[in-house]
Amino acid sequence: MADTKFSPIVLSKHNTWKATCTIPEAPKSTQFCHYIVKIIKSKIEIVTTFEEKKPIRLTDDTNQEQKYCHMISIKVSTEVDLNSLCNMTFKMLSATDGEENNVVYSFKKVENLQEKRKQLFQTRESRTIKVFNIPLYMENYNLKAVFSRYGELEEDGITTRLK
Repeated sequence: MADTKFSPIVLSKHNTWKATCTIPEAPKSTQFCHYIVKIIKSKIEIVTTFEEKKPIRLTDDTNQEQKYCHMISIKVSTEVDLNSLCNMTFKMLSATDGEENNVVYSFKKVENLQEKRKQLFQTRESRTIKVFNIPLYMENYNLKAVFSRYGELEEDGITTRLK
């Protein structure tokens, strides 16, 4: 199987960090989103950017006119870039009732779900007792009675698996 002509290509998966910013739909908000992305690209190194227009659900009432917001998602390659991205603020002028107000927008860090799941799995594994050779006819309530003397059991604390 080991051929000198053909060697496997190995791609290392780099960690990326993600941040998002939500901007409500308003006049010139699309241009403002493009402006934000352009400024960020000039200041920090970006892996990917993603802009989309999403509907906002305020209530379950379908008679209301549906409102939209612009969602900007940016992935960066280092945690330093993520921190500098989250520290950036962007001011948009909004003219309402003849008054000009500066609305400030910033990016918020998005949690890495894969890392969070891994941590939850590790904490659950640290609290797990594995017991082998339990008779097949033994019910879960009998198992709970036996192991409850060692401490309080979680709600879904007992699982049985046949091998």
